[in-house]
Amino acid sequence: MAAGCHHSLPLGDDGKSYAAGSNGRGPLGAGATATRKTPVAVAAPAGRSFVDIGAGKFHSLAITDQGRAYAWGANGKGQLGTTGGATSSPQAVAMPANVAFAQITAGDDYSAAVSDTGALYTWGGNASGQLGDGTTTDKTGPTKIS
Repeated sequence: MAAGCHHSLPLGDDGKSYAAGSNGRGPLGAGATATRKTPVAVAAPAGRSFVDIGAGKFHSLAITDQGRAYAWGANGKGQLGTTGGATSSPQAVAMPANVAFAQITAGDDYSAAVSDTGALYTWGGNASGQLGDGTTTDKTGPTKIS
């Protein structure tokens, strides 16, 4: 289960994330921006299932059973790790080569994941240094933190 500012994401045992709540910027991942008072399924990519999820203020994240990250919702600071703006359906995160994620989480306007080897990656808004890379520069894709 993950909770954002005005949305929630339970993870079903069927490999899908479910989402309910406010959806103005698309954090429910249902392909539309209507508010949902009952959960709607967020389908994993064909042939895959979601194994971990995270919810930020207005964005959501998931990892598939192959360690690939997907994101949807607001993208004003690069928190989706994708090219382009906000989206109301899951989009593949621009993953580093030869990296698989095992856990994922989100903050206000940033995202973080741990790889299957234990390495930490962060991306998105960094005004307060929350990405942990020693800067206050926003990152639009996963950056390995030493």
